[in-house]
Amino acid sequence: MAPINPTAKSDANASIGGIGLTQSPKIRFLFDIGIILGATLAQCLWMCQFTSVKVGLVNLLPTALFLAIWYFCVKVVANPKYFWLCFGLGFVLTLRLPITLTKFLEPIDWTIYLAMTGLVLRKIFDYFKAKQSLVFAIAAIAIVGFNAIGHLSLNSPFTYSFRTIHHVASNFTPGVENNQSWECPYEMPNLAVSCDMRHFISPERIFTEPNYDASFSVFMSRFFYGYVSSLVGVEGHRWFASFSLNLFLWFGACAALFRTCILTGLDRRIALTAMLCCASGWEFVSFVGQPSPQLTAYAFAAIAIWATVEIIHINQPEAIAPEESSIEKNLTASQVLDSETALGQKNALITLLALIIISGGLAYEIYPLTLVSAILLIVYRQRFLAIAIAATQICLVILWKEVSLAKFLGTLGNVESQSSGIKNLTYSLQTWLDIFWKFDWYKGFYFIAKGMQSYIYGSYIVGAIATLIFVVYLIRKQLKQPDRSHRLLLSICLSLTTVMLLATIFTTPQAHIWSGTGMQPRLAAFVYPVNIIAIAAIANWLLKQYTYAIAVGTFYISNLDLTGLASMSQIFDYGAIGLYWK
Repeated sequence: MAPINPTAKSDANASIGGIGLTQSPKIRFLFDIGIILGATLAQCLWMCQFTSVKVGLVNLLPTALFLAIWYFCVKVVANPKYFWLCFGLGFVLTLRLPITLTKFLEPIDWTIYLAMTGLVLRKIFDYFKAKQSLVFAIAAIAIVGFNAIGHLSLNSPFTYSFRTIHHVASNFTPGVENNQSWECPYEMPNLAVSCDMRHFISPERIFTEPNYDASFSVFMSRFFYGYVSSLVGVEGHRWFASFSLNLFLWFGACAALFRTCILTGLDRRIALTAMLCCASGWEFVSFVGQPSPQLTAYAFAAIAIWATVEIIHINQPEAIAPEESSIEKNLTASQVLDSETALGQKNALITLLALIIISGGLAYEIYPLTLVSAILLIVYRQRFLAIAIAATQICLVILWKEVSLAKFLGTLGNVESQSSGIKNLTYSLQTWLDIFWKFDWYKGFYFIAKGMQSYIYGSYIVGAIATLIFVVYLIRKQLKQPDRSHRLLLSICLSLTTVMLLATIFTTPQAHIWSGTGMQPRLAAFVYPVNIIAIAAIANWLLKQYTYAIAVGTFYISNLDLTGLASMSQIFDYGAIGLYWK
């Protein structure tokens, strides 16, 4: 793949829809916003006409975000000659033809959905082909597929973890909810999921069903995962839509981790090992079979870091290793996606990356990841972007709650339930305030110790040790011989680990409610990107050409539960080492 030439122009990209690319960036950006808002309004009117006014208005905010992401993605990814065709596919998908017209059009929706994901995947494959690593990308997909198929229904770790910690045998009856073993069906009577999933179906059904009552749901505060999944997940096929989305994001996280390693000057073998280890990451194995946004949240831990580093690379290419600049001159995500360079492409790319970071916090309560992105952008003198990303995410959350839910839908869900995210955070905050006001230092130190222990378990102990060694190595190397790419890598490690450690300590009081051990290590597992990079780097130092053995070991550990002997679920969910029996 040839390096990007920022001055290159062609007839093919001279205009998009009659708006010349030689016009000022401000005019082009206003045109872009106008197209997105116009399409959003058209979708709203369509849904109001063919479903109900309530459903149409509830779709308004998520549709605007989805179309904005797809619009700028197409602008960066697709051949300009097919821009309107590609964007039109996304717009047609939001019209929900099987719901608004006839269910017989469902195959058309799935075809559009697969074409859209295929367009993105093709560009990712082009990047790996240019890096002479296409075989490894295919291997990562194969590993993801095997791990996913092997951990569905009763074999899904999040389905069996509740009963195993409580020493309850499996007693799943098709079509019947079992609150003792916490095994419940999800649309299809023979498919078992965690009973938590009955709450996650609400953020999907509110976008299509006018008479659906979501007042019982405790997970209404975030909308984007449910919205995207509901675009093809009509009644009877919601689980398949969620599963396909989980697979796409899982591989996307692994590809993002690879790219982050390359951008921070790490050896190609380290990058490939990290990607293959990610393909067997327990965070993904545990939730791939669950129709919920948890896997999306873990995927965004790697994706948000990549998007942040990519923005830094675009605006400050000097922050990247000299080798990266000389071997892959002017390489940015626009070349990863293989788009033709034209005036204004840089702004479109940065907008896309910023929207990706913003959307993560709208799918799940992953505030710490947004904070990490903001810290990195501020450190690298991108203050405006940092503030814009954080402020936009906060504003969209408020708009969703106060307008979309309270005004349009007519309910916020069961916000008084202790299971709701807001209630949990409020409880943790109140607990810490009481500790400080009452000078209850014993309780405070106890929660700090439990939080640190939970963080270590969330890194599977080995990851925490490896990251500590890696950070010490990077600090010593910076003191002896400063390196700008390693400085960026050190900044990523320090910001992500510090923020997640503090977040884990902060949420320890709520963990005491939900776990007999007083820990929920999975809340700290968002630190996995730096853990995997650290393990891959140390393995590369020690094992040299046998570094890939680490990926084999990770695959073996993640599939040990299929033997029925043992599982990582106990340490991941509860901070306890236990056995798993079928």
